[in-house]
Amino acid sequence: MKGPDDGAPLSLADAPDVLTFAQVQSILGVGKATLSELLSSGEIRHRRAGKRILIPKTRLVAYLNGSD
Repeated sequence: MKGPDDGAPLSLADAPDVLTFAQVQSILGVGKATLSELLSSGEIRHRRAGKRILIPKTRLVAYLNGSD
């Protein structure tokens, strides 16, 4: 799968069911500060696993559809 590790943007269609912070940055094409604000404001719902931020693909799709 392409993604932040190889420099190519990750597409939502190719994305796994649970995304990392870096994967969502790649999909949306936003910086760290912008994505951090979207997460902290609750616009994109997420979970934490220790220090890792995990975003279910369904939540990202809901945000993009304006239905979350």
